[in-house]
Amino acid sequence: MEKINFISPSDQSINFDLKLSPLTFKPTATSSFLIKGICSSTKKTVENLLDLGCGIGVVGICLMKHKIAKNLYASDLSSEAVKMTKHNCLNNNIHVDCKISDIFNNWNDYKFDIIANDISGVAQEIASVSDWFKNIPSNSGPDGTRNIISVIKKSKNFLKSKGVLYFPIISLSNSDKILDTAKKEFKIVNKISSNPWFLPEEMMKYIDLLQSQAYKGNIFFEQKFGKIICYTDIYEAKNF
Repeated sequence: MEKINFISPSDQSINFDLKLSPLTFKPTATSSFLIKGICSSTKKTVENLLDLGCGIGVVGICLMKHKIAKNLYASDLSSEAVKMTKHNCLNNNIHVDCKISDIFNNWNDYKFDIIANDISGVAQEIASVSDWFKNIPSNSGPDGTRNIISVIKKSKNFLKSKGVLYFPIISLSNSDKILDTAKKEFKIVNKISSNPWFLPEEMMKYIDLLQSQAYKGNIFFEQKFGKIICYTDIYEAKNF
C-alpha cells in the first residue's frame, strides 16, 4: 500500500497524508483543478457535500480541511475505493458517510448543497492505453461522456434548491456534448477555470490513435512546441 502526501492547490499550508491501494484511482491534476475551482467559487460554509467518484477521498478531505462544508458524504463504484476513503478520512480526523454507489443509486432521499463530481470522463480508447487506469476499469464510453452526462442529468434530483454541481470537462472527451447537456439541464452553467496541461511523453507513441479519435470528434487537443496540449475546464451548474 503506497502512501502519498497531498498539498492543497488552494493553500499550500494545508497538506495531509493519504494511503493508496493498487486497486484505486491515483489522484491526478483533475482532482487538484476541481478542488481549486470549488474553493475559489464557494463563499461560505455549506451544510453538506457529496464527493462523487471519491477514489481515495482526496477531494472531500481537502475541501473539508478548507471548511467548505460541515458534513462530508462520499461514494464510489469501487469497494476498495470506499474502504480507502474511510481509512483516509479516519486518519485525517474527518467524519464521512461513505458508501458503494453507481453514481447516485444509493443516495435516494439525500439532498446536497454541493456535489463535487470526480468521476472520470476520458474517451474509452484513450483511457485503455494510458497509465491513469492501470488496474482500474473505465466505462466512460467511446467519447468519454457516458458517466458525466449521467451525473449531470440526475444531479438535479440530489441537489437542494440552491445546490451547486461542480464538474470537470477534460478535452480527451467530447467536451461540446457534455457542455450542451449541462446547459439543457441547468439554468446557469459557468466555467470557473481552464487548465492546460501537456500530455505525458509516454502517450506520444499513441499519436495515431489520438489523431483518429480527434478526427471522429471524440476528443480535442492542440499540438504546439512538439507537444500535445490538453485542457481540463472546471464548471459549476445551478438553477438559481
